[in-house]
Amino acid sequence: FFSSRRRHTRLQGDWSSDVCSSDLAGWVASPSGTVTHVAADQVDDGYLSMLPDRQGGIRYFSAPAEYLGSKAAFSGGGLSFMLKAGSPVSASVNLVLEGAGLVLTRSAGSCPGLSWKDYRIPLFADGGWKIGSLSGQAATQAEFLAVMGSLNRLLVQGTDDTGAVLFGLDKVEIGRAHV
Repeated sequence: FFSSRRRHTRLQGDWSSDVCSSDLAGWVASPSGTVTHVAADQVDDGYLSMLPDRQGGIRYFSAPAEYLGSKAAFSGGGLSFMLKAGSPVSASVNLVLEGAGLVLTRSAGSCPGLSWKDYRIPLFADGGWKIGSLSGQAATQAEFLAVMGSLNRLLVQGTDDTGAVLFGLDKVEIGRAHV
């Protein structure tokens, strides 16, 4: 597994570590807004969240540079992360991968509740990835490999569809074996 905490340990040929417990670790908001670190307390070991934004609309957590670049070795593996919502919401959580001039999108499933929800997403073409939008054509294996081979953006939805409900993000990992 590979994740964004600065302290990494080797585990079965993949990179493994925690995320979001001590700082922003390079995560930013997209297309606008601010990502903030929520400090550890008696329940959580720290995580990322969005600050409220007057512009509204969906905002995403945009992954730092260490998640980007040539990630073709992770094709066939998986992406995992945890989200929780600041208040109840009914919608879906979307992901975006950009690279090689292509945009791939995928629904990760329903929005989280007030407790942490674990998401495990397959990183292969027939894992539900679409070209351009959720209603686009299914990505081919060649398209998926091209994107993973030159990944320049990895986005995880950080708000509900209106931008009013903010999500917390933690434990983002990319693994070679499906997670």
